[in-house]
Amino acid sequence: MLPQVNGQFVLVRDPELRFSQAGKPWVKLRLVAKYRKRTGSGEWVDGDVCFIDALVGERDAEAVAESVGKGDSVLVSGKLQMREWETNEGQRMTSYSILVDAIGPSLRRGVVKSARVAAEQQQAGDAAVRAVEEFLGGEVLEEAPF
Repeated sequence: MLPQVNGQFVLVRDPELRFSQAGKPWVKLRLVAKYRKRTGSGEWVDGDVCFIDALVGERDAEAVAESVGKGDSVLVSGKLQMREWETNEGQRMTSYSILVDAIGPSLRRGVVKSARVAAEQQQAGDAAVRAVEEFLGGEVLEEAPF
């Protein structure tokens, strides 16, 4: 079982909508989590920073691609996945990403309006994760998928 990840992130760039060979949509998000703290003099200073990719599958992908953009603050819940591969030069590489179960805008920075979609367009988070896992081809990839 993959570890669960929950957190507030900011999109570093606009979502990248892509399609699998089977024609199923998925989105790659580049996220950052930053910790800021206030000093004794009242100044804000940056603390730890963590960059990570997040993958959203199928119908959720298109909704996310249309709903969020660079600089938006989002709440993400998903499973942490590690991928390993070897470059053409023989170097072993490792990357981590979040397979998104649920994502939504954070209200911390402002007001957000939402719109409901028809029931036939909705999909469970587990199905989205399975689609991304299927697209990635399992636990270990010979090369990076992007």
